[in-house]
Amino acid sequence: MTKLPTQSKCLYPTLQALQGLGGNAKKSNVLGAVIDLMKISDEQMSILWPSTAQRQGPKFPTRIDFALTSLKKVNAVENKKDGFYTLTDRGERFLREGPDSLLQADKTVRENRAKGLPEPSYEKSWSSGASTTKTPSDKYLPMVTKEIADHIMKMIPAESWDRTLVVVASLLSEAHSD
Repeated sequence: MTKLPTQSKCLYPTLQALQGLGGNAKKSNVLGAVIDLMKISDEQMSILWPSTAQRQGPKFPTRIDFALTSLKKVNAVENKKDGFYTLTDRGERFLREGPDSLLQADKTVRENRAKGLPEPSYEKSWSSGASTTKTPSDKYLPMVTKEIADHIMKMIPAESWDRTLVVVASLLSEAHSD
């Protein structure tokens, strides 16, 4: 029997499918577009979860569900309305840079999770309205001016914001204590 592509192999095609759907689409439409883009066969779609599994039905749609969740965690997509997904500026950047940068961001999120670090949540940035990651480093933000924080968020990958804000805040603390 033919194997299913891994969740990681589904990430980039899922972004491509969402882009092909105009950057905003229902999950069911994204799934259909990914099936077409990846040329998923009827045989692959007939691979089911075992009867003892918590999930039931075909496995491949679950791969896309998990891919969409992973894409949210790296801030490549948003879903503010249940079942609808929107491509973010960062998602567009991943599409321009190719699958390797997306896979690296996903790997970083997975490694941080394995280390017990908290997962980021998503919200609008202070000034631009662009989607950004809010991390536990928010406790340091009062020490970092809005201008510095906005600059950091535009210049470095989201997975590095926390470390960068901590460093900036500690430098500001040292400067204020002198």
